[in-house]
Amino acid sequence: MPEIDASEIDYAGLLEVTDNLRRSVVLRGARPRCHAVQTWTAAYLREQIGEHTFTFVGSALDPNQQDNDTRWGVERMKFAAFLERMSTEPLYLNNDALFAEACPALVEDLELPEVRAKFNDPRSRWDQLITTQVFISSSLAHSPLHAANSGNFFLQIRGRKTRTFV
Repeated sequence: MPEIDASEIDYAGLLEVTDNLRRSVVLRGARPRCHAVQTWTAAYLREQIGEHTFTFVGSALDPNQQDNDTRWGVERMKFAAFLERMSTEPLYLNNDALFAEACPALVEDLELPEVRAKFNDPRSRWDQLITTQVFISSSLAHSPLHAANSGNFFLQIRGRKTRTFV
């Protein structure tokens, strides 16, 4: 998969390298100075949203589950409890759109209008953000094979994530 320095590409270049948005690409350094990159640490997020409750996947499985069943357990807990447990358990805040509703100031930290301004055609009718979803985990968590039926733009704020495209 092509990896491109985001500072060296504009929307026309993005269209070219992605075959009109039909192919995936990694844009390195798309938002290196955005507020989220500068401030989002575990301590900062605990301070901002530690008392908010979310649904996490990957915790205790259903005791009646068969060995070949790929369902994950789910558990609702406060974000602060998740932070305490995520280094020793495969917990995953996965595909969570409620995060954006509960934490609008954190979504503002992502500076999404700037991303849209650089990597979207302003004449397009598809220029609106449909949903903002958050994924937070340690290296213990993973997600199974799945598909998205629309365009996606991921901003990696901290850490590393391995994605396998088929």
